[in-house]
Amino acid sequence: MRVFLLPASFTGDRECELTGKDYRYLIRVLRFSEGACFPGRDAQGRLWDLMIEQIDHRNRSCRVSVREQQLSRTTGSNPLPSVEQLPEIHLFQCVLKGKKLDTLIRQSVEIGIHTFTPVQSAFSVPDFLTKDPMNKISRWEVIRDEALQQCGSSVMTAIARPISLGELIRDWDRSRLGIFFHQEPLNSLSLQQCIVQHQSSVGRGEFPVSLLIGPEGGFSDAEVADLKKAGFTPAFLKTNILRAETAAVYAAACTQMILSEISSQFPKKSSALSE
Repeated sequence: MRVFLLPASFTGDRECELTGKDYRYLIRVLRFSEGACFPGRDAQGRLWDLMIEQIDHRNRSCRVSVREQQLSRTTGSNPLPSVEQLPEIHLFQCVLKGKKLDTLIRQSVEIGIHTFTPVQSAFSVPDFLTKDPMNKISRWEVIRDEALQQCGSSVMTAIARPISLGELIRDWDRSRLGIFFHQEPLNSLSLQQCIVQHQSSVGRGEFPVSLLIGPEGGFSDAEVADLKKAGFTPAFLKTNILRAETAAVYAAACTQMILSEISSQFPKKSSALSE
């Protein structure tokens, strides 16, 4: 465990009662005993120092003391990342076959994607829109939480409900940068040039970027036309032929590096708390 993910109900109290899967994870899986200390992170990404005060095996619960972290863990060896270090990237992934989507959600959490949204497109084989997606979302949230605790990401990746590509296009805000990736070069601009061009228009170093990755069969000609009309920018990954799930990880990682480089060229604004 890199960092323990506190329950969503945690509001900053000095003590926290953990039951169910949290109790099982700490006491049965990690075999922590009373007095064990470990780092925690809440739903807002804040870091806390935790210590197990008491274990109640009969009721399968444990009481944990919570203290604001006195020593920063964002520097030194094997540091935990801070919120400011990770650019805001939203991934819209067209539905994939089998358990590929499960794996991609875990990888997206590890990278630090802010929002992961499954999208139903023309060539998506599984159909999530005609079925109740709540069971899948619940399973994806479990995958998300496990990945968060393992990688220690400060970004609490949100798993959005599945939507249709038509819904995404209809509700798209043209002021945002949306990039869709195609198997053929539809644009002379590289991924970096697309992002730098948008940065020049907004005039700041930090801004959200949305990435749209197609399914195994790619996008239809009609979908490509609709995406361009809606304001999405096409991009082509100049590398080997990639599987859809590999393309998503590759595109997200490249985008993160480009955004981090752009952000580093702008001075950080002073926090109101430090004034």
